[in-house]
Amino acid sequence: MDFYNDWEPYSYGPHSQQLSYDLRECVKQNLIDEQVETTVNGKEMHVYSLKIKGRANLRELTSKYDKTIKALYDKFSELNKKSMNSILKDIYEAYPTYTVNSEIKDRVLNYKESNLKSNLENKRFNEEIENKLELIQSGNVKGKKYSTTEYLQHIDQILED
Repeated sequence: MDFYNDWEPYSYGPHSQQLSYDLRECVKQNLIDEQVETTVNGKEMHVYSLKIKGRANLRELTSKYDKTIKALYDKFSELNKKSMNSILKDIYEAYPTYTVNSEIKDRVLNYKESNLKSNLENKRFNEEIENKLELIQSGNVKGKKYSTTEYLQHIDQILED
């Protein structure tokens, strides 16, 4: 899936200006949530997730471009089950020409899955989350019935948390 063709070597590996621009636009349009976390090395890491509005747009796009969106969803689901270091290692090994400016190249390429139990636990939780999201999206969930007001209050509480 060749969406961006402006990749270049950057501080942590391949970088696309167009992808960065599109990501910033999605954040501005309230489709994607951006969280900034600090890594164990004290570096900032941006973590993105779909917001409710983004999920609604995804469902709309799925109806128009079913095969492409499904392939992307499957790829992201697969990646979501892996650690960040493992993903980076795969990228670095597949695209070595984009690692020439990387500040973390040696650490990434020498990375070993040292905490297998933690990774397996994360994989299990990610699969459980994905399964629950699919169940919710299917509309086959049975549970407490909310009035419109109660439902909005419930959603507001979730968003606050």
